[in-house]
Amino acid sequence: MKVKRLVGLLLLSMVLSACHLLQRKPVFMQASSIKPPVAPPGLSMRPAQELFPVPELSPKAQKKVHYGEDELPPPQPLHLSQKDARDMTQQAGAVIHWQLSLGRDGNGFPVLYVGGSGFDLTWDQLNQVLARAQTPVKDRNRSLALIYVTLPHQTSSVQVRLSRSVDNWQIALQNDDETPADAAASRLLLQRLQKLWPATTP
Repeated sequence: MKVKRLVGLLLLSMVLSACHLLQRKPVFMQASSIKPPVAPPGLSMRPAQELFPVPELSPKAQKKVHYGEDELPPPQPLHLSQKDARDMTQQAGAVIHWQLSLGRDGNGFPVLYVGGSGFDLTWDQLNQVLARAQTPVKDRNRSLALIYVTLPHQTSSVQVRLSRSVDNWQIALQNDDETPADAAASRLLLQRLQKLWPATTP
């Protein structure tokens, strides 16, 4: 009898524990909002916008939310202002006129200056032109705006860095964050990129 009573108490305890777990608020309901990412100095990011924000629950609704019987209000419908809609339409059908010039930085090392668009399209175009130039790409780090490539007659990779200047973008080669790449090899690659870069893109 004692064994049966003990087993019954254990089963009752397990059932009560399970009921308690079912009543607990799901983990995702306890999530909090985080701040939007911030671009590193010298770089830009596509503007982030909440297209489908979830509205806050009213105190009454919060009391009724349980696992298995959520009563979340529907998301607010998407509303675009006339200006936003016009800008999106213009960007979708815009023709980009690229402006390129080969020059030198303050230390005399070759730099390709590119103007005409923002970071996203310039980064995408740079990757396409490197492919046209048949330059082997070993790795990419978009957040740091770095592309690791292998130059002819070199065993170690170099960095193709895309950085922002006052009026345009700069493309330069460097061995690491502090050492520029060989000036002659850099100029050859940058001249080839300038030659293969399209004058306009849709």
